[in-house]
Amino acid sequence: MGKDIWRVCLQLCFIAIVFSRRAEGRAEFPGNLSCLNNYLYRIDCTWETDGKVGDGPFHVRFTNSDENYTCTLTARDKLHSQHHCTINMTERLTQLDSYNILLQGGFFGRNSTYVAFQDYEPSLNIKCDPPFNLQSNISASKCQLWWSVPGPLKPILQYELAYKGHNTSWEQAQHKQLFNAVTKVEIEAMEFEAGITYTARVRCKTSQVEDGYKSQWSEWSQTTEFQRAAPPGFLQVPKKFFHGSMIQILFIPLCLGVILYIILNFKLSSRAKNIFCLNVPTPAAFFQPLYTLHNGNFKDWIGPNETCGQLRRDEANNPSKVTGNGIPGVSAHDVISQLSFKSLAKTEMIPQEDLSGPASRSDQQYLQSSDSSIKR
Repeated sequence: MGKDIWRVCLQLCFIAIVFSRRAEGRAEFPGNLSCLNNYLYRIDCTWETDGKVGDGPFHVRFTNSDENYTCTLTARDKLHSQHHCTINMTERLTQLDSYNILLQGGFFGRNSTYVAFQDYEPSLNIKCDPPFNLQSNISASKCQLWWSVPGPLKPILQYELAYKGHNTSWEQAQHKQLFNAVTKVEIEAMEFEAGITYTARVRCKTSQVEDGYKSQWSEWSQTTEFQRAAPPGFLQVPKKFFHGSMIQILFIPLCLGVILYIILNFKLSSRAKNIFCLNVPTPAAFFQPLYTLHNGNFKDWIGPNETCGQLRRDEANNPSKVTGNGIPGVSAHDVISQLSFKSLAKTEMIPQEDLSGPASRSDQQYLQSSDSSIKR
């Protein structure tokens, strides 16, 4: 009975030791380790911690049934919060590969081993190399850009193209998503301003429709520059010309011009007219019925065809006054007197009750004086 109890106790202690070792490798893993590959021969590992975790050195090991690779992590900053190492494989990575990844090193005076990944699949942890040999050619109608990519992933890659003006930041750049594994694109030349130099770059990753592959965006490629030719006679105005102070300088005379246009094209008040037109002569004092009864309309005052009819009658009654060219020799004073008399006759026919106020009294005085002058 006592031996059975001791046997059970030993088994429980052994199980506790095994689980404590596994917990040390899993739950207490210091920091964060990520390993990305280019799906060719290179694996880049980055280990980030909250601070210094020991004196090191630290190593990353890749192992499987046939292979065993190790790289030494080196600190990238003075705080030893980020380490990096690269493993160069002897054989190209494939979709069938799988590795165990271990982190080993001296953690505060004690050598320890932590399990980072038990089943690391390179096809699901890809970061492609950036495209290379990016070139461009622009004509009057379109702009062409093309590039190259390495490796067997070319048929399943998608791309992102970015381009911007030479003095513009990349945060304000235009972007185009390119699918179907194309390594060439054509853009309408009208999308680019003439006379401005543009800079373009491209990056890639595996297509999202491919279930067997997962990747991050690659780094951006080297840039290329191109410029749309300016048409003959084109004058480029720098954008800095239209800065804030220049706009303010142009705004003030523009406002003055608008105000002056309104003043000149819209009717002014009678008071304003009297102010601006003090020295302009008017015949209203000499032709009061013309202005008081007909508002200055000369045709209404003389009646339709009055002048022509009067001239024809005078020509028939007084042929001696006709000139050699057939033009009546009536003096201007006689014609005006006759027209005034006709107008006065019309004025006498208007009922008295229709004329009221000071204007009617002045007309009557004018009619009486005109009548007496005619009689004389």
